Amino acid sequence: MTQTSALILPGMLGNASSVQPLADALGARGVRAEVVALPGHGKAPWGMHLASFEQVVSELEHRLASPAAEPTVLFGHSMGGRLALALACSGGLPLARVVVSGAHPGIEDRGARHARRVWDHAQADRALALGLGEFVCSWQSLEVFRHEARWSKEQREARRLAREDHTPEGVAWALRTLGAGSMV
Repeated sequence: MTQTSALILPGMLGNASSVQPLADALGARGVRAEVVALPGHGKAPWGMHLASFEQVVSELEHRLASPAAEPTVLFGHSMGGRLALALACSGGLPLARVVVSGAHPGIEDRGARHARRVWDHAQADRALALGLGEFVCSWQSLEVFRHEARWSKEQREARRLAREDHTPEGVAWALRTLGAGSMV
């Protein structure tokens, strides 16, 4: 009997600690879960030589492919969710299921997509100019994170530290290359 496996793609500024509750819940159900570091994330970011969202998807396929791989469950949140959707559509990985939260398959309207790309690039510039600590403070003030105000002080501090566990250059690259405005 083979064990079910899962790959987890965190969201922007996420890492293994930010999706640990999901990995733990899967493990409790006998699922072997692996967190995949997003390109541009971590203290030693990978993928920053890639020039487009499509190239990142191709590289992820290559990194995650295994000739003997059983179909896996792919989880993705936000930026990781957009990558999960693209991986599912590419057909290059044996996937049993894809579970996506907080993501959409791209912005169809050209004007809206351009506006988002401009915003993504402005955020990238801010990450470089402010440094990661100050950038993360402003990032956490976005409306989408308002619910975190209900978390305990310890939970908020842990999430802040996880979000700061990257490099400004990697975060800027990820925003420019993997932001919602870059998906077609």
